Amino acid sequence: MINKVTIIVLILSISISSFSQDQAKIEYRYINLTKQYISSDDNKPKQKTPGYDLQKIIEELPFVLIFDGSKSVFKIEKRMGVGDKSITHNQLTSMLPETYIDYNNNTRYDYTEISGQTFLVKEKLNVNWKITGDIKLIKGYTCKKAIQFDENENIKMEAWFVPDIPLSIGPSYAVGLPGLVIQTKQFNKKGEAYSGFEFVNIDFSKQKEIIIPNHNTITEKEFTDIMKGSRQ
Repeated sequence: MINKVTIIVLILSISISSFSQDQAKIEYRYINLTKQYISSDDNKPKQKTPGYDLQKIIEELPFVLIFDGSKSVFKIEKRMGVGDKSITHNQLTSMLPETYIDYNNNTRYDYTEISGQTFLVKEKLNVNWKITGDIKLIKGYTCKKAIQFDENENIKMEAWFVPDIPLSIGPSYAVGLPGLVIQTKQFNKKGEAYSGFEFVNIDFSKQKEIIIPNHNTITEKEFTDIMKGSRQ
């Protein structure tokens, strides 16, 4: 016969187990898929792809996704360092956006600082995916493939997720799938893959509550117009 103490212990054990699976810290690495040179014709001088060198630097930076159960933040993880690499790291940490996501309303916030100005871009997330029948083993996990399209029905993103880890989260905007996303590819309008992220490690320990920055928000179009105006 099971007594009351046993029942309480069982309930607590189940609660603790469920709670630990609702929070996580995942490390990712950035993958540069952009070709080094624009021209591959041997008869023409090679022209390096704009931004290629910067993307190679970003490949060395540690990215982290922190999930507190209802919100997440995806960002470069700050680490102590010395020398020129540390300076570049710190500069990119402030320039590249921290992406906050509120899963209760499928809204993302990109927080960034450029030329002394701080911006908080707010947009609804695209959580419409097409799950294909493709399956493969990545980092020891059995993964399924999903693709996301842009407004012109071109492939915008490819994601591989793990159904056995029931967290609908992933790097950057790769969220809303029935499992943790451990690998992504981003595509341009020509259908060429130019970047992505790959899973490194996961920690299911309890995380601090994520606070979305308190700042006036703008739309992505407004942010793009501001950037165009500053370049001009």
